[in-house]
Amino acid sequence: MQWTQKETDLLKDLKGQEQLCVDKYTRHAEAAADPQLKNLFSQLAQNEQQHLQTIRQMEQVISIVLSLTDRIIDHRIRRMYPGNDIAIHFLSRLQIDY
Repeated sequence: MQWTQKETDLLKDLKGQEQLCVDKYTRHAEAAADPQLKNLFSQLAQNEQQHLQTIRQMEQVISIVLSLTDRIIDHRIRRMYPGNDIAIHFLSRLQIDY
């Protein structure tokens, strides 16, 4: 199984939005003269960086799960239709949504 185009676009947008926030808060922290304000913007930038890292980690985990799901489905098809290469070829190409 693979990411759909919609899922890929959504992840790209989410990562882009988080990176935009990191950059914006970092710039504000650098520009702030007040130490409390500088600290606040720095903390916000760190929070957004953590959000971005979480999204990236989730993306990696889901990619691994999708890959394993493909392998499990392929293995089950081969067990159900041993020696039937046509059935195995056809069924392994189906897009199955869970």
